[in-house]
Amino acid sequence: MTEKERQFVQAMVKIGRPKGKAQEIGQKMDKKPGYISVYRRKLIDDQIIMPASYGYVQFMLPYFDRFIEEQIMLDEF
Repeated sequence: MTEKERQFVQAMVKIGRPKGKAQEIGQKMDKKPGYISVYRRKLIDDQIIMPASYGYVQFMLPYFDRFIEEQIMLDEF
């Protein structure tokens, strides 16, 4: 994943729910909807996330959010 894609999935994890609303992800990243939609589409195409319902996304793989959480903790050291 690119750095921007990684920031997107980290923002998803920081929301703290299995399904994240794209608008909330944008707020966490302090980015506009157009910016978020580009990376949302790339991550869907790469099968990292999938649409959950209108405006929401979730991780494709089970427990991927836990993996990302561990990566965030490692990055903080």
